[in-house]
Amino acid sequence: MQGVLHYSALKAGVAFLPFAAGIIAAAGASSGLVPRIGPRIPMTLGLGVGALGLAWLTQIGVGTSYWTHVLPPEILMSVGLGLAFPALSSTALVNVGDRDSGVASALVNTAQQAVGRWGPPCSTPWRPRPPPPTSRPMGRRWPAPGRSTATRWPSPSEPACSPSGPL
Repeated sequence: MQGVLHYSALKAGVAFLPFAAGIIAAAGASSGLVPRIGPRIPMTLGLGVGALGLAWLTQIGVGTSYWTHVLPPEILMSVGLGLAFPALSSTALVNVGDRDSGVASALVNTAQQAVGRWGPPCSTPWRPRPPPPTSRPMGRRWPAPGRSTATRWPSPSEPACSPSGPL
């Protein structure tokens, strides 16, 4: 939003606050629903609503508005995730004994953090690659190395993913 809509850092941060508010509100509602109706409905409904929000985000273009193409899907995704998170967490810990509940909870939190950190770089095998030095387009220069839009698969000697950031 900063690069395309020319938002300041503060304005871009404020624009994403509804996402956090949606997760908080829906997670509070889901925490009360799961003990009464079970986890299946909140998980299914939440992940479905979140997927609808993601699908809606595919309609974003350079000329689209925040109010019509970013905020509504942002709210859908946050409400969906907020519905699903408590149900997913309680399901992961349902058959754990009292003695092991702390370790199991820590394992769930660690897995969430690991997927959040390693998921994006590891699920994106395509990397930018500069063109060969001998090929030059007529009348213009190639982008700087690492800035090209050409892509390639990583070689077997390269790490599949890096903890220091996106590939």
